[in-house]
Amino acid sequence: MKKRLQTLQRLTIAGIALLIFSFGLMLSQAQAQTVLISPTGDGGFENGATFGANGWTLSNSANNPWVLDTANGYSSAPMSNRTAFIRDTGTTVAYYTTSSKAAVNYFYRDVTVPAGQSKITLNFNWMLTGENNWDLWQVFVSDTTITPVGTTTYPGSGTTNVPAGITGATYVGNGTVSTGIQSATYLLPSSLAGTTFRLIFAFKVDGGGGSQPPAIIDNISLVSELPVITLAGGTFTINNLLPTAGTNFNNFTDAILNANVLAGGTLTNPLIFNVSAGQTFNENPLELTASGNANNRIIFRKSGSGANPIVNATGTSALNEAAISMGGADYVTFDGIDVNATNALLEFGYRMRTVVNTNGCIFNTITNAKVTLNNTLTTSIGVVITSSTAAGGVTAGATSAQMENNTVSNMVIENCGLGGVYVISGSSLFPGQGNKVLNVTVGAAYIGTPTGDIGGSTTAAAYGVFGSNQNSLEVSNCTIRNIMSSGIKRGIYTLTSTGNTNIFNNRVFGIRNNLTTSTSSTRGIDVSQSTTT
Repeated sequence: MKKRLQTLQRLTIAGIALLIFSFGLMLSQAQAQTVLISPTGDGGFENGATFGANGWTLSNSANNPWVLDTANGYSSAPMSNRTAFIRDTGTTVAYYTTSSKAAVNYFYRDVTVPAGQSKITLNFNWMLTGENNWDLWQVFVSDTTITPVGTTTYPGSGTTNVPAGITGATYVGNGTVSTGIQSATYLLPSSLAGTTFRLIFAFKVDGGGGSQPPAIIDNISLVSELPVITLAGGTFTINNLLPTAGTNFNNFTDAILNANVLAGGTLTNPLIFNVSAGQTFNENPLELTASGNANNRIIFRKSGSGANPIVNATGTSALNEAAISMGGADYVTFDGIDVNATNALLEFGYRMRTVVNTNGCIFNTITNAKVTLNNTLTTSIGVVITSSTAAGGVTAGATSAQMENNTVSNMVIENCGLGGVYVISGSSLFPGQGNKVLNVTVGAAYIGTPTGDIGGSTTAAAYGVFGSNQNSLEVSNCTIRNIMSSGIKRGIYTLTSTGNTNIFNNRVFGIRNNLTTSTSSTRGIDVSQSTTT
């Protein structure tokens, strides 16, 4: 009896200890996330009728100011209550687009992030048509010594430029030329953890035309939390049958958001994501901005037997969207991850791009995968490597922005409106270096007359593989077929290339005009070298 009582006492003590541990774990998990701006309160502008009542500071010029009100004519869930928007006069959402109404106007607030919570996620809803590259909203972060001042002086075209009134601020993102309600998600710099910083929303208008509506912003959410992934790397899984918890991520968005916490840091071990074979992920993944290094890569790879996992990406009306994008990322591998487009809005399958003009992508690999897009979208391309404004990049302005030693290999690319693989630089001063397209099949198989799997009846030009301003580009062991357009079409095309352009062991066929009466050129391989080569 005594032994039984002692055993019962030990079990009771152990149970209490387990309960205390579990409570402590729950408490620590609850404390691991901090809501800095609530989308249902101060971030939704529901705490009062003014910016100040919601904790924001307003800085308007005389032209095209920010206001708080119901967005008459554009109000619908989830932006159905009070929102921030641009209004010139009257009660409707509208702005002046004449030359006398140029402006840059702001609203902003200071935010304090708890120490250690380096995963800082900004999300909000927006609407805007505006004018591409000219009239657009922008988001910046800065230290609290920078005070935005609304002005009627236009800072110049471009999506990433920092207006003179907030020199020293860090650009986060922008939006323009879209229809319907959009959602923006950005991971702010991890260096903001443990600091107080200024979050700035801006709208700029040049007064040279544009379309209604102007910027509408609502449901701003800012959350900081402890990072799941650290610079120590490690092995994680992406499995949509399990929740995002521990070492598993339920989707690519969660995995990439957490990986991006490492942006600017140096991995000390490889970071590996094993993606479950046979699964389909319905999402538009965020852009990967973190980098590996020569000794420790970031790797997304198929795991297990069965079909390749598929990223089933649904595009929106926003321009230059990619299912899987790498913005200035280096030493990254995607191995065995297929991409499908479910509608005619997604422009690119895979993309590597410059986000700023001083940071390119180097030593990345996309391999063992299939990309299937929708060729009714005449701008769709299977894989893009760009240091150009084309395809949503930024023109390289330094050697550090050159796209170098990236490889696309063992791929199948089908049903694209413009082309298979594009490797392009916007500057002959900073060309791509040593990029390779190896053993890639562009265009679906056919029997009889080609039907235009790449391109189509409404496409002005279509190319299988295109390289522009490339040094020592290699295209080898590829099959290029079934390409059609109403303009010039080419199987393999290089423009103003330098160095040794290596094109060998390729099969090119089924390149044709969409009309028998067309006289547009049809070229199997068209190699245009720079005059300095």
